[in-house]
Amino acid sequence: MIKAWVIYSILACLLWGVFPIFQKSSLKWVDPVWAYLFSTVGATATTLLMFLFFRSSHTEIHSAGALFGILSGVSGSLGVFFFLLSLSQGGKASIIVPFTALYPVISIILGLILFKEAISLTQGIGIILALISVFLLSL
Repeated sequence: MIKAWVIYSILACLLWGVFPIFQKSSLKWVDPVWAYLFSTVGATATTLLMFLFFRSSHTEIHSAGALFGILSGVSGSLGVFFFLLSLSQGGKASIIVPFTALYPVISIILGLILFKEAISLTQGIGIILALISVFLLSL
């Protein structure tokens, strides 16, 4: 039996895979600010539906959880905006997408610093190879 987290991970991967294609396609007809607005409208509608169908009965909201949730939304939203700007300025999706997909490297470094998480030698090698791959793609 496939575990739920595996199915959710596959779905996330597939959806994140088509996401930049939709973004780049929208920029053929509208400027980045409009593309950003339309993306946000789609995200807001999806968020409301997910809230209605997947929310827990747990009603207590902690202020720190709300703050970090808001910061997550702000950073993710601004990331999308700058992603759109990079695509609209003539950047190739085949280079921009893998480059911006290196964001886990930032998360890993921050996890090491803020949460005292450790990475294995294999994971460290993977990070280095990921950085090399973006360099090679940009040539």
